Amino acid sequence: MHWQKACSVAFCWTGDPAECDRLLSPFAKLGPAFRAAHELPYKELQCMFDVLAPHGNLSYWKTGFVNSVSPAVARTMVEFGRAAPSPLSQAEFMILGGKVAGIPNQDSAFGDRAGRFVYNLVANWTDAAQDSENIAWARNFFNAMQPFSTGAAYANYLGDGDNRARDAFGANYDRLSQLKATYDSTNFSRTRRMFRLRPRSHPPGARVYSRVRLGRGA
Repeated sequence: MHWQKACSVAFCWTGDPAECDRLLSPFAKLGPAFRAAHELPYKELQCMFDVLAPHGNLSYWKTGFVNSVSPAVARTMVEFGRAAPSPLSQAEFMILGGKVAGIPNQDSAFGDRAGRFVYNLVANWTDAAQDSENIAWARNFFNAMQPFSTGAAYANYLGDGDNRARDAFGANYDRLSQLKATYDSTNFSRTRRMFRLRPRSHPPGARVYSRVRLGRGA
């Protein structure tokens, strides 16, 4: 399996281990090349995929939401997965719903809780001479996903220069803009990821720049 392109399913279960085995039985019937399930601390769960993007690698990524993994979405995933120019690249699809979807959008900064799946298309490579082909792969993959996407974006997966803050924060964008202007008018809380805000409390034409901390992997 080393350096071979593959599809994997990662899961997290916090209930009875016996019930976990029952829930995973349909996957076992598919005859996976390998299977590993064991208890581990939440801290380890949070960093278990860090090895896929070691410090020093080159990365470019695009993100969005879909409401279902339809046959057309699956075909797109397989097509671009096979065409990835780097064996280090990956396409991540994460299931949402449940408790995530049960919280009203206006109760937190998170912009869109309706999407059933969030995807992150990550080009990862080591040779700067291959920048163009790897970036093009991620962009083309993202463009091919647009007919199935909701138009929303996951803030933690926005990259530098990815001007989609409104897509990420949705209807909360204007309210967050106003809060930023009220409580951080000096722009003390900032990172290198910037988006433009136009708070209503400022004179017409005024521009306030805010940098939002998006977290690791953004």
